Amino acid sequence: MAKIYLSAPDRQAVRKLDALARASDPQLLSISAWPQTVLKDSSGHTHGFVMPLVNETEYHELHNLYRLASRRKHFPSADWRFLVHVARNVSRAFAVLHRHGHLMGDVSARNVMVSQQGIVRFIDTDSFQIKVGADTFPVRSGPRSSRRRSCRAPGSEP
Repeated sequence: MAKIYLSAPDRQAVRKLDALARASDPQLLSISAWPQTVLKDSSGHTHGFVMPLVNETEYHELHNLYRLASRRKHFPSADWRFLVHVARNVSRAFAVLHRHGHLMGDVSARNVMVSQQGIVRFIDTDSFQIKVGADTFPVRSGPRSSRRRSCRAPGSEP
């Protein structure tokens, strides 16, 4: 699947996308829609990236497990064991992300997708804070803010 930007990303965003693609590995791909390849035109201008598909017919946003009505609709066979299974998988996915030195700055149930089997995938990974080599690329701020935020992983130096 490709994510195409409607407007050209700035220089820092292009550097971050290149770093995301370089950091791609099987563990990150197993827990997220991690960018694999940056899409550039013949002039070398970046327009987006290729990532694994997190199919919305197979995966639902995590918040659909919170309330009984939405749980019955999207996860009809979910019981307490399934909820614990999903919670463990969310925890394991964050552990993989943090082991790689990356952070999800916008921890939201809308950025965590869950399958009927309890498989968890993070989305919106281009907004994560990532560390590649000596470079740290901060969390991309939302549309209402132009600030960039930097986060610390648990146990890391300030």
